[in-house]
Amino acid sequence: MIVRNVSERGMCLALRGMKPQESALRHDEIVCIRMPENVEHVGQVRWVEDRAFGVELFHTLDIEALGSENQRRNAHFLEVLEQQYKPTQTVQNAY
Repeated sequence: MIVRNVSERGMCLALRGMKPQESALRHDEIVCIRMPENVEHVGQVRWVEDRAFGVELFHTLDIEALGSENQRRNAHFLEVLEQQYKPTQTVQNAY
């Protein structure tokens, strides 16, 4: 499953590697989503369209904590990218 976006009260998710008809997801179904911080979030499916679906969460999601956890988990990738794409020359301001 891919998290497309999040808000304090909901998420847009997409199924990966599965045809829409293979999914058992239905409108108004109660679902449990385990996020990277290893906390389960319970909500209700509000819409389903092809492989994407929207979930309204029963409790507020801490967006700041989720962002911090995401940065912590991906810190290594950022370091690699920064090393790989260092500018080779400095550009002078033309003004």
